[in-house]
Amino acid sequence: MNRRKIAQETVDIQQCGFYEHGGRKIEIADAQQRSEKGSRLITPEQGAVLVQNLPVSAGKHSAHYAVANEATVKATSQMAVSGNR
Repeated sequence: MNRRKIAQETVDIQQCGFYEHGGRKIEIADAQQRSEKGSRLITPEQGAVLVQNLPVSAGKHSAHYAVANEATVKATSQMAVSGNR
């Protein structure tokens, strides 16, 4: 499925409040409303302040960062295929 079709399907699901999978109707309207009510918009400026105030921890875990100029849908699809989460 191409990205445009995935995006349109996502919008359709959000507008309808459900999707069908395996012959079953999966309701998401209530969960979507709870998510929206529990969300808070953080502007880029507010985000910068939050990041500046985060404590830096020298824990035992390491992280791998990668920067790519690609669409979110493509990147998440590639991560799912490769087994990364």
